[in-house]
Amino acid sequence: MKKLIILLAVVFALCFAVVGLAGCGGNSPERTVETALDAFKSQDWETFTAQYTGDTIVGRDDFGMTAMTAETLAAGLGVSTEVAQSYIDAWVNGVEYSVIDSNIEGDVATVTVELTVLDIIAINDQVMQDFAARMADDPETYAAMSQAELTEQMVMAEIEGIAGAERTEPFTVEVVLAKVDGTWMINDDSLTMGIFPGTQEPQPQVDDAAAEDAESAAVDDTAAEDTEE
Repeated sequence: MKKLIILLAVVFALCFAVVGLAGCGGNSPERTVETALDAFKSQDWETFTAQYTGDTIVGRDDFGMTAMTAETLAAGLGVSTEVAQSYIDAWVNGVEYSVIDSNIEGDVATVTVELTVLDIIAINDQVMQDFAARMADDPETYAAMSQAELTEQMVMAEIEGIAGAERTEPFTVEVVLAKVDGTWMINDDSLTMGIFPGTQEPQPQVDDAAAEDAESAAVDDTAAEDTEE
């Protein structure tokens, strides 16, 4: 028993020597980023979003990442669950990553991540062009399809396009994290922009009352200018 206690003491001492206050296997900026990306790869959307603060795209309540299941996508597109899951799998499997550096300054950290991804936006554009050409070449066949059949054909074409596409050249993103109540959380959208090509910068959420006041003030200014003229 005494030897076990001594061994545990040595293990904890080594942990503190290597990772300091972060603790042995505990939260660190690098681990937060790795947790987010591992969750993305395993399609654990709840864990993925939990790594972000509410000031980010993914962390916002209206982003809806936790609802991105095959069932939800299937219902939205009007395709089978199997087809929807194939689409998600093809997209997620296109992402590879490696954490290559990190820097901590107080309660702010930057983690450098190397990514290779599939440019879904570019792939989608090309697939839609090819699909439109196929419809033009055989209009009778496609005209005879129901809307559900046509949608499924389009989704399948996109899955094929993703499966046959090459990943981008490796590129790096600088992920900014903040320590929130002692826990490192992703606090910017650089990683999101990297793994979701084509994602738009979040628009500021405007308070309705403030917006009405601003609009009223603008109307008053215009009226004042008209009076002066």
